[in-house]
Amino acid sequence: MDNLDEKILSLRNQQQKNQNSNIEKGAFINYSLVKFIEAEALDGQFTVLIPSNFVEMSPEQARLKYPSELRPQCIKTTPDTSVNLCLNLIDYPANEETLKFDADEMKRALKMTNPATEFYKSGMEQLDDFKLAWFEFKSFAIDGQMFNIMFTAPAKGKMLQGVFNCLFEDSESWQKIALQMIKSIKYMKSNEEIEN
Repeated sequence: MDNLDEKILSLRNQQQKNQNSNIEKGAFINYSLVKFIEAEALDGQFTVLIPSNFVEMSPEQARLKYPSELRPQCIKTTPDTSVNLCLNLIDYPANEETLKFDADEMKRALKMTNPATEFYKSGMEQLDDFKLAWFEFKSFAIDGQMFNIMFTAPAKGKMLQGVFNCLFEDSESWQKIALQMIKSIKYMKSNEEIEN
C-alpha cells in the first residue's frame, strides 16, 4: 500500500510540475512552488525575473566562488550560492548579424579552456528588447559537475553576456525555468516610459 501511495504522490508531483512551469505564475522547483519577482540588474540598466529567495551575491562570496578578477559584474544567487544567474555588460560592439558567431566563439573558448566540457541544446530568441543566443553545457568545478546556460545579446551598443549555473544533479528542475529567466531580461524602463 505504501508503494502505491508513493507512486500516486510522484505522479501528482509530476503533473503539478508540468502545469506550473511558467515563472510569471510561479513554478515548481525541487517539489516546491517558487514565486518570481522582477529584479534590477547591472546598476538598474536591466530587469530580470528571479526566484523571490534569490539575493545579490556579496563581493566576498563572489571572490570565493569566482576567483578570477574577471568575475561577473552582477550575480543573483540562492542563499547557499548553489544556483546562480550572472550578468555582464561588456564594452564590445555586438550586433545581431554577429550573434551566432559570438556564441560559437564562446563555445570554442570554453572547449579550449576545458576539453571535457559537454555541449547540449542551443538556440536564438527574439526578445522584446533584443535578440539573444544561448547554449547549454556541462562543466566541471570545485563544487562538482555543473549545468550551465550561457547567453549573449547585443544591448545598448555593447554585449550583454551571462550564464546560469546549478549543480548538474539539479538540472532537470532548473533547465526550463532558467531559460525562462534568461528570456525575461529587459531594458529597465524609465518612469516616463512606464507612464506612456
